[in-house]
Amino acid sequence: MKVVYHQRCAEVYSSDPASVPGRLEAIVKELTGKYEFIEPEATLEEDLSRIHTRAHLDSIKADLHLYEIAALAAGGAIKAASLAMSGEPSFGLIRPPGHHAGAGYSWGFCYFNNNYYSLGQLSKAAAEMHCNGKRFAVLEGGYNHDVLGKNVASFLEGLK
Repeated sequence: MKVVYHQRCAEVYSSDPASVPGRLEAIVKELTGKYEFIEPEATLEEDLSRIHTRAHLDSIKADLHLYEIAALAAGGAIKAASLAMSGEPSFGLIRPPGHHAGAGYSWGFCYFNNNYYSLGQLSKAAAEMHCNGKRFAVLEGGYNHDVLGKNVASFLEGLK
């Protein structure tokens, strides 16, 4: 199991609750020494523009720090999906989340739709081809900080 994580994803990138300190740090603390961590690269604007409008990209770019962190999270989703497609179990420990972002809008603390980038690369056929039909899963959610690390560790143990 490889954990796709970049320490910049733990930075406070906005004033919303998803950005508060402690969320990712609890998971990193729980998983360090148990799993291999690898760093993603930020998604290129060319990739972001495949599903997001120019106006949306420009609105996010107005806050360069937010844009950098959100592009890094999208890159982490792609990296985790690519690893999974190659048969390597992986977990994308990234934020900001992306599941609520649309082509031309941000919503629910989501700026770029990370799920689109990662899930768009995964399918049943790919799982059968690369993983002998084994399952793959996406875990996302806003859990209490005190239990978040343990919840993620338990989830990853269940995929072994």
